[in-house]
Amino acid sequence: MPDLAKEVTEYLAGERQPFRFEKGTLAYMIMFDAQHNPMWTKRTIPEWEAAIDEAIKTGLIESRNGKLGVVSKVEEAKPQQMGLFE
Repeated sequence: MPDLAKEVTEYLAGERQPFRFEKGTLAYMIMFDAQHNPMWTKRTIPEWEAAIDEAIKTGLIESRNGKLGVVSKVEEAKPQQMGLFE
């Protein structure tokens, strides 16, 4: 069984303009594109909307004022010990 939340996140990460689409629009776009590509998972709009909700709940996708985008993970710089004090 495919992980729909991860598929939604991957689809949204491919969009050039983050925080542009609402949940219903994104679900429709994914369903429409899946109809034209046999490799993509086929689901209904309510199933994709549930996957979007799951992705938001697990922290894969962020919602800002109803618009969706992929959460950017910022890694903290870790201090590195160079060879001087070894």
